[in-house]
Amino acid sequence: MARSTTTAKPAARIANGVREGGSVWIDMLREGNDRMHRFNRLLLDEADRSQVEGAELFGQFISAPTHLGDWTSALMGTIQERGRRRAALARKLVNDIGEAAADARQLFVRATDAGRETVSATADAGRNAVGSIAQEASRRAEDVSESAEDVAQSLKRQTRRPSSGD
Repeated sequence: MARSTTTAKPAARIANGVREGGSVWIDMLREGNDRMHRFNRLLLDEADRSQVEGAELFGQFISAPTHLGDWTSALMGTIQERGRRRAALARKLVNDIGEAAADARQLFVRATDAGRETVSATADAGRNAVGSIAQEASRRAEDVSESAEDVAQSLKRQTRRPSSGD
């Protein structure tokens, strides 16, 4: 998230920071869910392939139980293919873990930026609020001072007048 300009209203900046912070968590959950869905689909596909291969091997054995050489050769080929697929599945898992770590770093940066923006906007809002309160207090103090000065001037004029009873 790019840092908002200071010309934006602090309330809008705070809302944007909070919204971005919430979006980070939703994105993290969404990415984790997508990653697990892909991995689970790979596991299910592998389980399905293994089941089909097992059924084919069983069918080959049942159709020609005396041809053990052919069946043993098919069995070894199946075992080798399963090993290759499972190694590829393990590589995919390791790659996904690396991608998850990179995604987590990016999400952490986004969350940090959102928090920093929210804190900055909140500080600006507080500073503006205190400044406007101080200005209002100063204006009222000036009004009171002017009123006090008017009263003092009025009292001076009254004390200078000669009394009518003398």
